[in-house]
Amino acid sequence: MSSPVLLSLGYQLDALSAFLQQEWQPDSPEGLFALHVYEVAGESGPVTGWPEGPDPATFRLGDAPTLATAGYKLSRAGGLRPTDVVDSWRAGIQRLTEKNPFPADRQTFVFRPLELYGLSLGAEKLLINDEPGRRWLCEVVRKLESLTHGGNWPRMISWIAAGHLGVNWSSSVSPPTSDQPPEELALLRWLTSTTPAGKILPFDPRMLDELLLGRVVVTDLRPDDVARAAVLHHAIRRAINERLRSDLAATWQVSRPNRDAVSLVANTCRRFPLFAVQLQTRHGKRKKHTFTDEYDVQDAMHALLRLYFDDVRAEEVSPSYAGSSSRIDFLLKREKVVVEVKMTRRDLKQKDVANQLIEDKERYRTHPAFRTLVCFVYDPEGYCNNPTALEADVSQDTDDFEVVVVVAPKGV
Repeated sequence: MSSPVLLSLGYQLDALSAFLQQEWQPDSPEGLFALHVYEVAGESGPVTGWPEGPDPATFRLGDAPTLATAGYKLSRAGGLRPTDVVDSWRAGIQRLTEKNPFPADRQTFVFRPLELYGLSLGAEKLLINDEPGRRWLCEVVRKLESLTHGGNWPRMISWIAAGHLGVNWSSSVSPPTSDQPPEELALLRWLTSTTPAGKILPFDPRMLDELLLGRVVVTDLRPDDVARAAVLHHAIRRAINERLRSDLAATWQVSRPNRDAVSLVANTCRRFPLFAVQLQTRHGKRKKHTFTDEYDVQDAMHALLRLYFDDVRAEEVSPSYAGSSSRIDFLLKREKVVVEVKMTRRDLKQKDVANQLIEDKERYRTHPAFRTLVCFVYDPEGYCNNPTALEADVSQDTDDFEVVVVVAPKGV
């Protein structure tokens, strides 16, 4: 990227950051959607810190904006969900079912996508499938598909909300175009990096980056609200970082075989959840491929690594540490890369995984045959309450040894 282009993009990012800091409101669906954008992407944004939830006593009134705001907060991975608060939220949803969701003036949550999205997040985590409130919300979303939404942005948000409820709309998201509004391209870019509710899009992130950055450099961004501003800020920043990393990799000649291998393995780990979700879609009534424990993940990772590397050695004996040795999950002998695979579960959460990874790091760091340790933590149920911190705390990069930690998916 040229300096003028970077300066233009930097100006746009600064303007979006200032807008978010000035306009963000902590007790609105728009404000909490902005926090949600960064959290599920494993990033920090210009606004941080989840506010205290509204008074649970107000939930029972069945006020959609209040319930939606609470839905964002109560659905967070690793967040607190006190029983009395959850019971009040469920009672509020039941009260909401007594109201007409499709009035003539359209002044309900059905036509305010960020409220619908917050309600869907809450229902996904707090209402079981056969609960009346969830069944009612699903029927509302099914009916919504046939109605006019007033633009592509609200329809896309509603489409994601439907996915969180397990409702599949017959129509899908249209392919991106060069004249599409920047916030819509940014929303697609956010979806490709987070895949909330298993919404896998067949769009190349690089292509989306090129379309988005091409639009942004010739557009004076003036978002209507903090929701659009957050999506734009995230997507532009992600696109810049990805493209700069790609440019550097193309010209960096130091230890290229090792660097290329590490990048390839790390990217495979990040995209593993997409692979896992896709295996749930089989022709006819064929049995789905499931991942119930760490061995299932290791078997799949072994197959994926064999696509890219000729010499993949499984269950090699590791160096001795503290008087004992164990077995390495995978060793890429030529590239001097070790790959360790973990899968979280009810009795193996973030703290336990961190301790295991620290022990693995100490075990391998002095061995001359290994240059890099890649640790993949598969977290499909969201047992890691702060995956970004886990990656940052355990990863390291020194002259003689590198540790790369990838937690995926994030924000389940």
